[in-house]
Amino acid sequence: IFEMSQNWGSGDEYEDFPCDVFYMDLNGPWEDLTNGGSFAAGKYDTRRGNLAAEIWVSRMKTANLSSLGNQTNLLMKYFSKNHRYRTGKLVPNRRALTYADDDWGYMAYDDAESQAWIYGDAHSAGVRDIETTSAADYKANHMPRNYELMMVRSHGYSGGHGFYTNSRATFNYVYCSDYRQLTPRALFYSFYVCSGADFAAANNLGGTAAFNTNDSGLVSWGSTKTGGMWDDEYFYVPLAGGETIGEGFRQWLNDMQSWYPSSAPRWFWGMVVLGDGSLRLGVTRTVPAGTVLSGGGFVNQWIAVAGEKYRLQQTTNLVAAAWTNACAITAAVYGVCFTNPADDAVVRIYR
Repeated sequence: IFEMSQNWGSGDEYEDFPCDVFYMDLNGPWEDLTNGGSFAAGKYDTRRGNLAAEIWVSRMKTANLSSLGNQTNLLMKYFSKNHRYRTGKLVPNRRALTYADDDWGYMAYDDAESQAWIYGDAHSAGVRDIETTSAADYKANHMPRNYELMMVRSHGYSGGHGFYTNSRATFNYVYCSDYRQLTPRALFYSFYVCSGADFAAANNLGGTAAFNTNDSGLVSWGSTKTGGMWDDEYFYVPLAGGETIGEGFRQWLNDMQSWYPSSAPRWFWGMVVLGDGSLRLGVTRTVPAGTVLSGGGFVNQWIAVAGEKYRLQQTTNLVAAAWTNACAITAAVYGVCFTNPADDAVVRIYR
């Protein structure tokens, strides 16, 4: 637990919060030097020296997600879902959504551009209209859709996030119970929601999204306190290059601490990754049926990262799939095509 006094524009205020940055910093001193007033013994309040994170950390805490089930069953289901994603049996659509409420609508297009490093411009959408962004629209028109990644920028707390409508006269919440009941299809969540990733809170938003039942959720990231992720591009660019979520998070955190030294403690020291940080976005996906060529075979196209290596496998039966290697290819440009000599084969791709 870290404690601090911070000023958001209305004078100094006290806040303490779970701080996993502590475990990422292997060589910087952390101390408990202040014990008067709101500050208590047993909580770190001073950090100095080399602030860079040497390793990344992600957390699988399910003991307090009782609304989803007991921790043993949750972890067993999670590892099964994780394995299905890694082995290509759980394949989301390769597209991302940014859903930014009124105060952050101006950031939606930049957020979509950041995610386009992974998904391409055509598959990175930003919703920002102040009267469109609402709890009802989010639940009805976006939670059920097949995104791989969903980013939310809104006010909220550990139990949910909300949206203004009617010229800010109305504010309605999307609660953790909505995530449990609707089990949205996205596997990865970026929550720019104050305290939305407070894993110490019972049935918290970040944990609910990451450890949800069925095929809903694998990893979420956000803050255990007031604050959230800025300059997301520096998180997504490493991911587009094949880095894990954890490593992208570590590189992003180090950039933020270097560039915003005075703002970093109150904005970023509460940031955490919940779920398996060793996962990569878009590792495996099935390519849709290609264009049939007049001389036999067909062409498949997919979104690729220049310089990345891909292994292609094929099968003629998806019910009892027997995947065989077709070829390996290195992407020379952003879009790649592969000509398959078998007209009836289904192709899947690994990065």
